[in-house]
Amino acid sequence: MPRALGPFTSRKALCAPRQVPHTFRAMSRLSRYRELMQTLDPSGDPRAAFESGWCVDRWTHLAAMANVARRLELEPWSSHLLVGGIGSGKTTELWRIHEHLVTSADQIGAECEYIDMGEERPLSSIQSCDLVFAATKRILELEDERRSPESPPPRAVEEARSELRQIKSWYAPDDADRADAAARLTPHLAALKAELIDDRNLILLFDSLDRMPPHRFENAVASDVQALQDAKIGCVIVGPMRAQYRATESIARLFDHNIHTLSDIAPDSTGLFVLAEVLRRRAPADILGDDITRRLALGSGGVMRDLIALAKSAAQEAYVDGNDFITPVHVDRAVEQLGRVRAVGLDGEQVQALRLVRDKGTLVIRGERELTLLETRRVLDYGGGKFVVHPALLPLLDVMTAAA
Repeated sequence: MPRALGPFTSRKALCAPRQVPHTFRAMSRLSRYRELMQTLDPSGDPRAAFESGWCVDRWTHLAAMANVARRLELEPWSSHLLVGGIGSGKTTELWRIHEHLVTSADQIGAECEYIDMGEERPLSSIQSCDLVFAATKRILELEDERRSPESPPPRAVEEARSELRQIKSWYAPDDADRADAAARLTPHLAALKAELIDDRNLILLFDSLDRMPPHRFENAVASDVQALQDAKIGCVIVGPMRAQYRATESIARLFDHNIHTLSDIAPDSTGLFVLAEVLRRRAPADILGDDITRRLALGSGGVMRDLIALAKSAAQEAYVDGNDFITPVHVDRAVEQLGRVRAVGLDGEQVQALRLVRDKGTLVIRGERELTLLETRRVLDYGGGKFVVHPALLPLLDVMTAAA
């Protein structure tokens, strides 16, 4: 289990001397850079980042995520939808919510479990009933872990296990049958919850569903979230970014308007500090100095995954050049490379839309063109109606306009 982090970390705590998780100085240049490649893995498991002490508490900067945990403290049976762009750190923040609830379990009278739906089933095949199925399976696993080997399973456990086996035997029916299966499992969920944790509450965190197409996501969660609500089980579900801008009435009603947006961190005075600290905890100062962390933070636009990916790319450039540390030239190369990747596939209308965002600082979401620019992180949303073109893409915008 990752170490628990408090929900609110003071600026003084963040200003403490950096703690580099690896001993770099005694290593050869090759070993140091190889070690750095591992700490700068943008696709790395957030759970490992917690254990390594690399995570920076963003809750002082993003009150919305703290609000999710606070609302669950108050109403642990409520349902919440967490949305945000690719690479914005939704999984990391979901784990932070998990750690806060686990740490506060005794005070709030609730237990919390994390479920990665991408590990349960291929995301392309997830349908109605899969969340309820995964929830029932997880509760049965917990019951098995906690029950003494000498004690026979309670009747409620045996009945739920039998129902689960029957449903699994026809696990590829049409949507109507699967919605019925979710309803069939609901009383078993409630009985298992009562058997496992008595009068306490249960909160389930479902990850990875943001990678599903929006229409499939809505079909998958509609009956399942209702079933969890009927069983008095709280949940937080990571969903597609489009729900932030185009949530259907059924989704808004299902989550009782508890839709929370994880915005990117604007690299202003406060945000720049948070972004730089993310890198300071992963890399030693003699390779990645303060000026370099600032440059990388600005080039990332506040997208966490881009921040780490840019640092890794700059480190590769520095090693290939034979340098012992990253220089501004290496950062510029990394940012230029990212910008060229983001420019691939843009048509003339999208380029014009990007120019309007650059010049006006806002984006009117009329349809697919604007949503695609947001989903592909060509346009970043800092909240409060503030939109910007990704900084890595900005230098290429006039060139693309002329070419178009």
